[in-house]
Amino acid sequence: MHALVLRNRRQRTIAALCLFLIVLFSWGGGACATPLTTQYFGLNLPPDWMVLDGPRKEGKSVRVQLGNKAKTAAVALAAGPARPGDAEKAADAYAKRLRGTKPTVQNGQLYFTFGHQGEHGYAILREDALSGLLLICIVSGDLKAADFVYEMRGPYKALRPVRPAP
Repeated sequence: MHALVLRNRRQRTIAALCLFLIVLFSWGGGACATPLTTQYFGLNLPPDWMVLDGPRKEGKSVRVQLGNKAKTAAVALAAGPARPGDAEKAADAYAKRLRGTKPTVQNGQLYFTFGHQGEHGYAILREDALSGLLLICIVSGDLKAADFVYEMRGPYKALRPVRPAP
């Protein structure tokens, strides 16, 4: 068996750097955000969040369901083509189904809250009229845990949700 012999300073420096990087990446790997990317939006999921379902294409739309590992919060996202007025119709339908408040316009988006049988949350619907797209974001449970949705990225800036007023 041959022992690895590092004969010069350069070889030792490179070996030390490689060892440092291996330790760094294996140690910090659990704390890194997990990227989620669709054709309409992208998110970096915090380390304690996971994709429960999706991204699933339905025609030209995409849906994804997220949850935290503690099972105290969930986020449902859907995005896809829409016609003018679809955001209002969808907001009214979801508010009725979730037994929510009447949707209002805040920061250029439709917003409502809901609470039923111990579940509480809110929904944000954003429309990009120029692109003909609609984003639906429904958050339930531990609302603060889902604040990462406000860091949404993607090609359609008008779809990015804005934090509602308190």
